[in-house]
Amino acid sequence: MALAAAALTHAGWALVLRGAPKVVDATMYWLQARALAAGGLTWRLPDATASFAGRFLLVGDDGRAAGVFPPGHPLALALGFALGAPWLTGCALAAGLVVATAALAAELAPKHAERAAVTGAALSLLCVALRYHTAETLSHGSAALALTAALWAALVTARTGALGHALVSGLALGWLASTRPVSALAAGAACAALAWKGRRPGQWGLAALPGLALYVVAQRVATGRWGLSTHAAYYAVADGPAGCFRYGFGAGAGCVVEHGDFVARHLPRGHGVREALAVTGRRLAAHATDVANAWPLVGLVVWAAARLRGSAAARWCVGVACGHFVAYAPFYFDGNLAGGGARMFVDVIPLEHALVAAAVSALGGRHAAGLVAVVGVAGALRGAEVARVTRAGADHGVTAFLRAPPERGVVFVEDERAFNALFDPRRVDPWSGVLIARWKGDAHDAVLDERLRGPPAWRLRSDGRVVPWRPEATGLRWFRGAGLWPPRAQAGGYARPRGDAIEVVATEGAARVRFVVPVPRAGGWCARRLFADGARDERCDIAERTMDVVVETRGKRVLEGVWLFAP
Repeated sequence: MALAAAALTHAGWALVLRGAPKVVDATMYWLQARALAAGGLTWRLPDATASFAGRFLLVGDDGRAAGVFPPGHPLALALGFALGAPWLTGCALAAGLVVATAALAAELAPKHAERAAVTGAALSLLCVALRYHTAETLSHGSAALALTAALWAALVTARTGALGHALVSGLALGWLASTRPVSALAAGAACAALAWKGRRPGQWGLAALPGLALYVVAQRVATGRWGLSTHAAYYAVADGPAGCFRYGFGAGAGCVVEHGDFVARHLPRGHGVREALAVTGRRLAAHATDVANAWPLVGLVVWAAARLRGSAAARWCVGVACGHFVAYAPFYFDGNLAGGGARMFVDVIPLEHALVAAAVSALGGRHAAGLVAVVGVAGALRGAEVARVTRAGADHGVTAFLRAPPERGVVFVEDERAFNALFDPRRVDPWSGVLIARWKGDAHDAVLDERLRGPPAWRLRSDGRVVPWRPEATGLRWFRGAGLWPPRAQAGGYARPRGDAIEVVATEGAARVRFVVPVPRAGGWCARRLFADGARDERCDIAERTMDVVVETRGKRVLEGVWLFAP
């Protein structure tokens, strides 16, 4: 069944996702993994401008970039890259989840261990949500396996005091913390208590240290500061208001650039207890379908928890699952996906499978077989729907491009997902390979072409067609305001795209936002800023490679764009 789960996951990758990640978060994990496989937590961009900056990327003035996501799952994906087959990671996670679920189910039902293990393995195999999250390169498959392995090993440690299981639990918990730190809160507390019960707290803690150290060091390398997370550093310069992306409550929660529609609909007064209950309810509603492919079947989890209430091991599972739901309540955004369900709660699905398997196995083989048959039928129906929804999402030409890429030159792509999926940190010279850049539709493209000394250039359209492209010669160079996003620094407010322009909003007295405009070559250049209110100004100076454009306001100001020209 583990091999069958790996095969189904690979089928999802090859046939549904068509050999490339689709969700924008998944493509950033992909890019971070590719960088790790090349040897670094950060990588150097060929140009520290908006032609290479974008969502979920921290870009410094020195041209070094880092993704915002924790390093645990990218490291697992990097192993697949190192083998030349990144999809192998998802297959390994799928197989591992079957084995871990079987082991946990057997631990919960020692009198019917074999039957419980087989039933738990079958539920894991047939779970469409787990097939999706091991095929797609999101982090939830890694987190689910780490959490399940950590809890199972901790339960064995508490029962036997085995050193090996204490080390496995600590290592898995460290991996979980370096993959999804919030997911490690409830599981970490339970595993620590179980390790203490098994008289192995020191060994367990030491085993967890490598994963924790990986997370802390990766944040330091990416941000340049100890104790500052990549998410906090990114949203401080790319979104607003200040402190909007938070784990907690208050009147400023909710980022208006990344989650503007969601914030306007659900968080008009900030994130409080009412909003936390609502966001948890929306997650649980989607999670009900994820567990066993059809929402009515989630009642089996409640039934299993009640039936196994006399088992200490089962109570730990229920406590971790409920604690997990509560742990995510302070985060304001529900994160649900059309095909991937309640992704914040995917991590505890194996625990629910193990509970159901343990409870049903006590009723006899026919009941277990009947349950598996019902879940399998529901899985076929749910799987067809998820495949339809997922395939309907455009991959913006990535799949077609991968089949026949050019040998060298610069390829301009139109979408965040295409850039993340195709950009290779090892290939930044368009004269010896393919360099991927963002299509801005303004002077960014022509200036980059000139700075690269006019290599062969193409534009990748969303339908997969690669068409030749050459810049138009002009004395004046127009940069759209929206094309300058994200800014390099902001204080007292934030900037957000507004059509072709960019709006600067003050939230704390006076706002000051700094953008970077590239220049074709070192020398004397002038920048003329044009605002929506008709104001314009001009500044000339000598720039090495870029020119700073600063917008200041005490209210709101809309920058239409910037003319760059030689005096």
